[in-house]
Amino acid sequence: MPIFSSNLLKALFYVSLMGFWACDSAERAPSGKHPNPLELSAQDGLETYPVWDNECQKEATSLPSGLDGAFLTTWEFNGLRTRYFDLKESSFEARPLRAKFVSGFKFGGIFLRSCDASLSAAPTCQQKDGHPAGWRLVQDGFSLKVCAKKARPARDNAEYLALSAGLVIESVATRLSTIFGSQIILDPIEVQITPLFESRWMSGPNQNTPTSHQFFTDNLSYFPSTDSNRAFIALLPQGKTHHSESRINLWESPFIVTHEYAHYLEERLGLSRFTSKRSHFRAAVSEAFADTVAFATLGGSQTIAAIPCSGKDRAPDSLEFVTGIAKIITQDLMLRAADPDLRASASPSAVSSAEAPPCQGVSPQSVHGVGAILAHWLLDLTSVTPDYKKNPTATLMHTARDWVSIVDSDIGAGIVLPNHPSDWFKPEDLYREMKIILIALEGAITREFERQGRPIDSNIRNVLRQKMKFAFEPLSDREWFAENP
Repeated sequence: MPIFSSNLLKALFYVSLMGFWACDSAERAPSGKHPNPLELSAQDGLETYPVWDNECQKEATSLPSGLDGAFLTTWEFNGLRTRYFDLKESSFEARPLRAKFVSGFKFGGIFLRSCDASLSAAPTCQQKDGHPAGWRLVQDGFSLKVCAKKARPARDNAEYLALSAGLVIESVATRLSTIFGSQIILDPIEVQITPLFESRWMSGPNQNTPTSHQFFTDNLSYFPSTDSNRAFIALLPQGKTHHSESRINLWESPFIVTHEYAHYLEERLGLSRFTSKRSHFRAAVSEAFADTVAFATLGGSQTIAAIPCSGKDRAPDSLEFVTGIAKIITQDLMLRAADPDLRASASPSAVSSAEAPPCQGVSPQSVHGVGAILAHWLLDLTSVTPDYKKNPTATLMHTARDWVSIVDSDIGAGIVLPNHPSDWFKPEDLYREMKIILIALEGAITREFERQGRPIDSNIRNVLRQKMKFAFEPLSDREWFAENP
C-alpha cells in the first residue's frame, strides 16, 4: 500500500520515534533464518535493491579516488527532477564511497530484535521483563564502492540510494558547520542502505519458538549510538505492496534526508533528546527541531511539500494539515495525545461524512503531527525577529537550538512520566509540559532578539503573546497568560 494512504495510520508499530513517517510493515511467514539482502525475492515481501556495479564491489583493495559526478532524481518544487551533480570539487571518495561527513555506506546489514509473544497486546516490542527490546546487529553489511567516474545507476540500485542521501548530508553538514562553527563537531556518520530490521515474536518456556515476524519498511530513520551499535541513518526498503508506478522513494527528498540527519545534529549539540524516558511532547519537540533544520538549511519546504498527500503536512510554512485542520494545539488534540491508542488515529474533525479526502495525512496528535505544529509556530514566531529577513537560516537555527535547550533544562521539573509507554498521561501533566514548551519558545525568541542586540519592546511582545494564544488554545485562558500579559 502507498505509505501516504489512510491505511498508514493503522500500522501496528513504529520503527522508532526518530523515523520520518509512521511505518507500515511487510509480513512474511515465520522461518528459522533471515533472508539474505542480496538474494531477496518477491516472497520475502520486500523490494529488491541490486548493486549497480558488482565487479566494482569485488575489488579486494581500496583505491582512494574521486568521483566526477552522478545523475540523480530528487523532489524539487512541484515534482521530480533528474539532473547531473558535479562532484569534482567535493570531498567524495569512490572506493569505498564516503565523504567528509559520511564515514561510509553499508549495504546488506541485518538487525534483529526478539519480542515476547505473550506481551503481543503491548504497543511496543518488549522483552519478557517488560523492557523494550533493543536491536542487535546480526550481519554487518559491506561498504559500497563506485568505480565509474560519472555514476548513473538506476533509481533502485544500492549505489543510487547511497549517492542520493550522501549528497544531501554532505551539503547540509557543510552549511551547519558554518552556522555553528566551533560550537559543534560533526563526526562522519554511517548510512545503512536498505538494511533489514526484523522483529520476531517468540514464545515457549525459553522464548525460542518464533510465532510471527515483521519487517520495518517505507521510512528513513536515525538510530543513535548504543553500547553495541554505532549511530547511523537507515534508508529502509520499500514493501512489495508498493506499485512501481506510484512508489515514492523517500530518500529522493532532501527534506526527509536532512530531517533524519538533524536528529544526529541534536545529539551532537548536546541536547538530551535521546534518553531512556521521554514524553510524547518532548519527542514532538525533536521532530519540530528536525523539520526546522531541514526547512532552514534547504531554504524552504519545496522538497517535502511537493510529495503527494502528507508532504504538505510536514512543511513548516504550511498553515494547516492536508485534511484542513489548522496547525494549532487544541483541547481535543491534547486529550487524544494522552491516549496511546488514539495518537495514530485520525481526528474526528478531519474527515467529513460527505466528502472524505483521498488522503488523511499525518495525525495531528501523533508525535510527528505535534512536531509539525510546533515547527510551524517556531518558524512563524522567529520571523518576527529583526535579522530574520536578512539571514533566515542562521536566525532560525540559533532559535531552534535555544528552544530545545531551554525545554531540556526545564521539562523534567514536576513532570511525572509514565513507567510504561502504554500508560496514559495525566491531563495536568500534559498541560504542564506544553506550558514549559510554550515558555521555552518565548524564551528562545527573546534570546534571539538579545543576540541581535535589540531587546523586545512591548509592541513586539504583545504580537508574540497574541500569536501564542492562538497557537496554543488550551493554554490561552490558563495562569501563564494571566501572569504574563
